[in-house]
Amino acid sequence: MKQSFMTEAVQLINDADRINNQYEPTFIIKGILYLQRGDLNEAFRSFTMTLEKIPSCIPALIGKGRIQYTRKQYRQALKTYQTALSYTTGNEYNVEIRLGIGLCYHQLGMSSEAKTAFKRCLQMVSHHSLPA
Repeated sequence: MKQSFMTEAVQLINDADRINNQYEPTFIIKGILYLQRGDLNEAFRSFTMTLEKIPSCIPALIGKGRIQYTRKQYRQALKTYQTALSYTTGNEYNVEIRLGIGLCYHQLGMSSEAKTAFKRCLQMVSHHSLPA
């Protein structure tokens, strides 16, 4: 079943490409689909193409950071996540970005910074889960 959804998604993305192959949101969606399929090189290329046109694109920065982290490029991933955090204006992606930052700090042996990042994630999650 999952494979049929992936096949359909790829077909729809290909249709969108035929309409406008320079539409940045399509690059992001392609990158996410490539991540799902485990094709890190193509995913990285899609996110990079987006960032060339929109350097402040948070989903593309998060995707790029994930790939760098997976490739054990922890310093580059940390920088990418920090760049993403600098572009956030609300709390939309903050937990995900800060979790990535904390994981990078942990891999770099920066325990104090990692602990701070993880605590901030927990604060944000508990703050958002409280009833208004």
